[in-house]
This record gives sequence, C-alpha cells and structure tokens, in this order.
Amino acid sequence: MLKLIFSSPQLIIFILALWQRKNLSFGMKLIAVQALVSLGTDILAFLCIEFWGITNAFVYNIYMVAEFLLIAAAFESAINSPRIKSLIRTSLFLIPAFALYTYTFADFFRFNYLVLTVSFLILSIINLVYLIFPDLRVTSNDGLFPVSIGHVIYFLGVTPYFVGRELIIENSPDLADVLFDYINNALAMCRYGFIIFGFISLSIRKA
Repeated sequence: MLKLIFSSPQLIIFILALWQRKNLSFGMKLIAVQALVSLGTDILAFLCIEFWGITNAFVYNIYMVAEFLLIAAAFESAINSPRIKSLIRTSLFLIPAFALYTYTFADFFRFNYLVLTVSFLILSIINLVYLIFPDLRVTSNDGLFPVSIGHVIYFLGVTPYFVGRELIIENSPDLADVLFDYINNALAMCRYGFIIFGFISLSIRKA
C-alpha cells in the first residue's frame, strides 16, 4: 500500500486538469491523460503482486509504450518546427514497432529495459529541444515549460540506473531495491512536482 502513496501526485495532476479542462492546450490534456494512465498502471501493478500473485512486469511493458506516445504527442503539438514535428511523428511509429519487435524475442512478462532506455532517451531529447529553444514553441503560456523540466530531470536521472539495474540485481538484489526507492521514487516525485506546478501556473496566469 505504501507504494501507491507515490501515485498520489498523478491523481492530483488529473484533478487539476479536470478543474482547468476548458483552458488546457492539447499538449497539457495529453499530459493529464498520461498521469491518469500512470495512476491506473500503478494500481494494476499493485493488484498483480499483492492480490493475484503474478508478475507485474508486463503491465509496465505496455505502459512504457503508452507513456512515450502520450508525452511525445503532447510536445509534438507544442512545437512549431515542421522538421522536428516530422521527426517526433516518426518516433510515434518507430517506438511501438521497436517494442513489438523486442517483445517478440524476449519474455513479455519480464521488464524490458532496452525499450525503456531508448524511449527515455528520445523523450529527453524532445523535452530538451522544447526547453532550450523557445522560438520553436507554439506558445510559452501552455504550462509545458515546467513539465519539460520535470521530464528532463527524471528521464536523464533514472536512465543510467535502469541500464545497470539487472547487473545490480544479479550481484545484490537488496541494493537494487534500495536504489530504486531512493533514485526512481525521489526523481518521480520531483518530476510530478514540476508537472503539478505547470498546471498551477495556468491558474496563476488566468488570475
């Protein structure tokens, strides 16, 4: 049950989105949907382990593709460069295809770190482009700026850990769990904190 507490920011984000639904850009609406999907994923993963006694890796294998599609589409809608928009749209087809190909040759019920690493690196680049080049933004008042900060911190912060996680598990499973709690959970809370601020900033501007 303690693990579900870390999903509360996603619920807050979705509630804030519902409250401001008439004033949200398409990109922010997708960010809200991603938060809701993340919340549902955490609940389903919790049920798999605690009540049904089965692995939850397959739940996150599906989620990582959905997360990529929603976030990439959100920022594609917020960027005005035709070339970059085209690259992002291409990735919207390539990542699911890559995931399907990878899952075909791997155990679907085992977490796939390769798909996660590639998707996180691409999302990091997309968010960095939005963050660093203001001239490429459709508008600077859509709330996505703090969202992109949270994404960059999280994706670049956790990727090295996930790359080496299996090696850590082989040598010290307890250490892997401790590092997960400190690294992933802390950075996830930071990520969602910035996203929450992005939605709150819209209310401040409106006021």
